[in-house]
Amino acid sequence: MLQYLAQGACMAVEDAVCLADRMAVSNGDYASAFVAYQNARYLRTGRVQIMARIYGEVYHAAASRANPQHDAGDRTPEQALNRCSGCMASRRGE
Repeated sequence: MLQYLAQGACMAVEDAVCLADRMAVSNGDYASAFVAYQNARYLRTGRVQIMARIYGEVYHAAASRANPQHDAGDRTPEQALNRCSGCMASRRGE
């Protein structure tokens, strides 16, 4: 998990609750509980990861304005956000 949304600990707590719930109803079939857990968490954690990536792009683009030696190059925050929006659109099939 990227650090830009400060969601790592939150995701870990959500993961623990979700996995405990799946284990509780699995009747000892832990393999299916893990599959159910993975299916339940996949979209949520993916969405948070994508948003963290977007915030990271914007953050680093803003930092590059203040510090030309920063590794984001010459992107403005707007350019970084547009770049990420394009990636998200292609994942959605637009």
